[in-house]
Parts: sequence; C-alpha cells; structure tokens
Amino acid sequence: MTAADRVPLDKYQSMTENELYEELGRHLLGSGPGMTPDDRREARDFGRTWFRNQYDRLRHSVCLHPRLQGFRDNSVSDSLIDAGAIYGAAQQVLSDSVQAAIVAVLATRIGLSAFCAGVTPDGPPEA
Repeated sequence: MTAADRVPLDKYQSMTENELYEELGRHLLGSGPGMTPDDRREARDFGRTWFRNQYDRLRHSVCLHPRLQGFRDNSVSDSLIDAGAIYGAAQQVLSDSVQAAIVAVLATRIGLSAFCAGVTPDGPPEA
C-alpha cells in the first residue's frame, strides 16, 4: 500500500451509517456536482445493497485473515485499532482503499465478534 492508497479512517469513523452507505454508493457509482436528494438516496441504497451482497464473501476473507485472529472475540479491543486491522485485510480482498475503509468501519460498528460469527476455515460462513 502506498501513501496515495491510504484513506483516513477517522474521516469514516465520524460518519453516520447512512453517510457511509452513501459514500460507498457514490464511490461505486461515481458522482458529480449538484447531487439531488434523490441521487443521494440512490447512492445510499446502492451502497447498502452492495455491502449486503458482498457480506458473506467479505466476512469469510476478512475474518480468517491472520492479522485479525487476535482481535476476534476480544470485546475490549479499541475500535480504531480494529478498523485499522480490518482495513488492511479488506484492502487485500477489495483492492480499493475507499471500499476497504468503509467496510472496515461498518464491520467495526457491527462488532468484530458479531461480524465474524460462524466464519470457520473449514467452509463457507454460516448464514
């Protein structure tokens, strides 16, 4: 990862869940000046749908990453440290720093234990 690839996680940590999904949707769809409320809603819905559709793939890839094994089931770990660890693992899966950062913050808000529940190396994650 180069310095140009780094995304400030604290920017995303301060956003609401709706803002995160909107940012993700705008990043995936592209955006221009003068977005209307309908455009923002469409971006938010698209971001939420993308995250839902990628959820199991992301969980399996991120939760089994060796860097995250020490954080799983640790309810006292700092959320920014968790987000940083998740970001590194997610970036290897997504190859996009903005997507990886938003996924990291969303996963942290879900809670790493809940996000990783049922994920085992023996097979696909449980539904």
